[in-house]
Amino acid sequence: MLENKLSITITDAQIAAARKGLADLKAALPFLLSLSAAERKSLPQISSGSEYFVTDGLNAAASNPEFMPPYVDLAELNKDGTAYAQLAPLAVEARQILGLLNDTTTALGSEAYVAVLAYYGSVKNASKHGVAGAKPIYDKLKKRFENNGPATPPATP
Repeated sequence: MLENKLSITITDAQIAAARKGLADLKAALPFLLSLSAAERKSLPQISSGSEYFVTDGLNAAASNPEFMPPYVDLAELNKDGTAYAQLAPLAVEARQILGLLNDTTTALGSEAYVAVLAYYGSVKNASKHGVAGAKPIYDKLKKRFENNGPATPPATP
């Protein structure tokens, strides 16, 4: 018997509630933006060590605004810092949920794929031995593996 780590039935109500929750999240945060890969790569990114630097810098700038360069808007700096501190924990939770969704769908897809491969092998064998009704099923399923020969090795210079 194939191992089956998950045996779940998801109701339409659960899917609807999850979709509503995601829609509510998007609606609650209408200012969220989407960066291109190039934009994301070009931006200096805050890390866990940098968070303390930013927090300390925000506090120092609020206490000692005379050192603020004229091209930096202190009010905007404070808004950015506050919004970051508010959203960062949500991003952590969202990544955790996304990780759970990815792991669950990976496991479910793997279980289904392995089981269908076993079924395919049985249908292939039945078709090979002329079992009635097996050939049309085999012909349909074998399309997945057609033109999937060995990869051409890269040319060596």
